[in-house]
Amino acid sequence: MSARLSITEIRQDDPACTVLVLSGDLDTLAALLLDLQVETAIFCGRVRVIIDAHDLVFCDSAGLRALLAGLRKAVEAGGWLCLIGVHGAFERVLRLTGLEAALPIEADLTAALTRTFGIDAQAAG
Repeated sequence: MSARLSITEIRQDDPACTVLVLSGDLDTLAALLLDLQVETAIFCGRVRVIIDAHDLVFCDSAGLRALLAGLRKAVEAGGWLCLIGVHGAFERVLRLTGLEAALPIEADLTAALTRTFGIDAQAAG
């Protein structure tokens, strides 16, 4: 039985950054929801998107396409998208498809937020 995807947005101190916490299955129907959530965040100026996959149970090809589309949209808007909490079957799917090289993966939220501030520090320097 499929676990319906829920997405919780957690805003960060950096107004250009947001965390989308996924819980459940990222399947065909849920991919549309994720796509809309990422587009909304980017439209609102939150172009640095962290996808927290700690509670992600399943991800099919539509989910992978949604993540890649989100990455493309974030980069086109001058930001980025990265994943945290990648584990289990999701990690295996990324590895088997070679998408672990395309989708940036950080160890945890602290590392992802360091990415945010690291980019700012490089731009200022």
